[in-house]
Amino acid sequence: MLSKVIKNMVEHKFGHQIRYPRDCDALALHISTVCKTGLSGSTLKRLFGFTKRKGNEQPRLYTLDIISDYLGNKGWEELAAKLIKGDVDINFVAMDELLPGKLKKGETIQMGYEPGKEITLLYMGKSQFIVKASNDGKLCSTDMIKFQKAVLHYPLLINEVTHAGNNAGQYVAGRISGITYIRKIRDEKQLSKR
Repeated sequence: MLSKVIKNMVEHKFGHQIRYPRDCDALALHISTVCKTGLSGSTLKRLFGFTKRKGNEQPRLYTLDIISDYLGNKGWEELAAKLIKGDVDINFVAMDELLPGKLKKGETIQMGYEPGKEITLLYMGKSQFIVKASNDGKLCSTDMIKFQKAVLHYPLLINEVTHAGNNAGQYVAGRISGITYIRKIRDEKQLSKR
């Protein structure tokens, strides 16, 4: 199995939390697209702890090299050295719950929900956010939204959406899947590198 740190890095690169075995099949396709070589969905299921291998067998070096390549390294040794030195720059903090009152003005948050939706929000204070980026279809860049709380695996009730200066009412994001990930971005420059 992969360490939690590496799992978080893979999920960040993939853009989705790996919650179910089927997520590993989608990740396998993304890895093969990015790396021009791939890992099977069953290998990824073992790495993410959905299935067990007989005994306590560790992943092969080939598998670790592909994961490392996917994360932008030249092989497992390079990634392992960075982890040992603490040089791995994890540019986000994964969260289970987001209470706007605990944020500082100017902090950036990303949230995802199915099917493959992601919004990037800039906190403006008083539970208000500006939508910086969205592939939602309902929420647009520059919309202002207001909500009281976001909880992982639960739908997000947005109390108020302001679009082009007009109140567009309430909206529920992740109505079926719930919010699949919540991240506080540490370095906004990393948003453009994904």
